[in-house]
Amino acid sequence: MASSSSSPSSCSRIVAIPLTVEVAHPKLGIISPLLTNSRTKVGNQGTSTKTPNIVPCTNTYHLAPSGRAGRPVMSSSRNKPRETIPVDNGADGVEALELQVGVLERHPYSSQSFTPMGGDECVSYVVLVADSDQTGTRPDPSTVRAFTVLGTQGVCYDAGLWHAPMAVVGKTMDFAIFQFMNGVEEEDCEMVDLAEPLRILLSAEK
Repeated sequence: MASSSSSPSSCSRIVAIPLTVEVAHPKLGIISPLLTNSRTKVGNQGTSTKTPNIVPCTNTYHLAPSGRAGRPVMSSSRNKPRETIPVDNGADGVEALELQVGVLERHPYSSQSFTPMGGDECVSYVVLVADSDQTGTRPDPSTVRAFTVLGTQGVCYDAGLWHAPMAVVGKTMDFAIFQFMNGVEEEDCEMVDLAEPLRILLSAEK
């Protein structure tokens, strides 16, 4: 993974809100059987409901400098919970949890989807996204947004969207991951080490 440094953070906390279609970033897709569209159909002899095209499967490796084609890759990932710090949220004295994020990454030529395996209806992981700055090479600190995600929801980052590495809270979670890759490290993933960690405020109730 190609890595560089940046300073896209401040001392203020970013409040994570529940991920829904209404509040999601335009390039952050939600994977859920509860979401339907005009192409939703009943199938499998009437025992299933299938909704196609719920998130993008972007592959623009033909634009990569190496010219090497991207191929579909399905991976599995087991993720232990990230460390959180109990804090006072400063508003009404209610205890909250702070998650610190020191790295952001993006996949310039591919979308990347995470689908939980065996998740439940509790808040299970945190998603943080940001747009690029005016140079197009760094995350823009003014656009950082954070979301709490249920264990029954998957997410898809479209190509070029800065995001935090997987941040599970509460208990260990397994994911199926789908993306395109061409084996050129700096084209498959770009990473930025932040000069100061982003501080994400979570509800203490999970």
